[in-house]
Amino acid sequence: MITYIKAEPTDQPPASPEPVGQSAPPTAPPPPSPSPVTNEVSKPPPKKSGLFLGLMLVLFFLILIAGISLYFLQSQTKTVPPVNPSATPEAQASGSPQATIAVKELLYVQNGNVFLYDLPTKSSRQLTTDGITYAPYQNPKFVRQDIYGATICDKSLEGTKAYTCQLVVDRLEGGDRKIIFKYQSQPNSNNYQIGGDIHTYSWSPDQSQIAYIVNNINDANRDTGGTTQIRLINVNSKEDILLKELPVPAGRGGSMDDERAVRFFPDGTKLLAVETALYPRLPETEDQGTLFVFDLTNNQQVWSKKEAWLANAYWLDSKTILAKKVGYGSTLSVEKSVLVKLSLENTDSLETVSVAENWFNIRLVDGNKVIYWSPKAAQSGGIELNLYDLATKTASTLQDNLLPQSEEVKDKLLVWQMQPCVDDECGMDFYNGVIIKELGFFDLMTKDLQLLSLSEANSGFDLR
Repeated sequence: MITYIKAEPTDQPPASPEPVGQSAPPTAPPPPSPSPVTNEVSKPPPKKSGLFLGLMLVLFFLILIAGISLYFLQSQTKTVPPVNPSATPEAQASGSPQATIAVKELLYVQNGNVFLYDLPTKSSRQLTTDGITYAPYQNPKFVRQDIYGATICDKSLEGTKAYTCQLVVDRLEGGDRKIIFKYQSQPNSNNYQIGGDIHTYSWSPDQSQIAYIVNNINDANRDTGGTTQIRLINVNSKEDILLKELPVPAGRGGSMDDERAVRFFPDGTKLLAVETALYPRLPETEDQGTLFVFDLTNNQQVWSKKEAWLANAYWLDSKTILAKKVGYGSTLSVEKSVLVKLSLENTDSLETVSVAENWFNIRLVDGNKVIYWSPKAAQSGGIELNLYDLATKTASTLQDNLLPQSEEVKDKLLVWQMQPCVDDECGMDFYNGVIIKELGFFDLMTKDLQLLSLSEANSGFDLR
């Protein structure tokens, strides 16, 4: 009996079987030795068909070769990840969030510390213990499968005590905490500590670099509030590069459209930075703009849009950006807010997609849709969560009184469920008569809302 052993697949193709040829000519048998005569009559040998036997051997080897070839091809075939059929080619190329990716974990901050929430088991685990009210962790983000990062700034109520703001990383299981970079506050002429605040940060797709926005103070500018800097640090070499420095102007009130963000293009060669907190400069005019693009192959600014308040900016492809143009010009003239497409090949290009007068917290999903919230009619109060299709230019309401939280949109959107407020409960009434009630996940496909019983979670959400 012949036993066949299946070979493990290798990088080299399997050796070809030996060629099948003609049988060697038979050799003459040796002459028989004399034997004693017996009475038994010898039986004639059975007849064999040489042609039939040869054909069977050829067929056997052909089947064997075909089987080995099929096994080899199957073993070398790579598994291709599923692609969302509803996403545009630009979305697939740009790596914009795809709604088919399932959310399984959530990072959040509660009472100053970082927690990990597991959706399948509906359980939370505390990752840090040293965060306190005046030194809370902020902006927790997943880095790799078992590593996360967060910022922490140990400010105090006293105002005159020096503090340090830093970005740290650690394993989800703990025990490997490292400081990536840190900034020290500086006293101004009134001995009040200012500066060092890390406003936002983002990891590059290969986790080798971090882009961030920081308020930096030195001796030359400590009495003017310092400067806002867009910076890039190499995690391994610790080389820290200044990409853009913006002066801190005279203060102004906040806006629902304010945004500070740094977003890498998926191949890591470009960086999109949004800084609206410095615009518009009051009472002066502003010629700097709020949107900047950097080429990270040489760390140079290659594009900006001047005299425009642009927020909620996202990559559509390597040459196009989607953003909201806020309804104020350089002289603060009232205009309508609009959703626009911007071409990096033409600084004067600005294609209006739709009027966006009361669209807030815009999130890009599947590369061809945006999610946003807007106030409902004054007589009814509250807000509504909406979806706008860039291709058909149509809007639809998903559900009432949901406020989007997570920037990244997958199969679910992290939202705050809102509830009506009365009198003093409403405070400054940012949300048209409703206030935050409870955190939950809104399923974009089924439109179901799953509440997480995390009413004390207050900031810094990241999903994966």
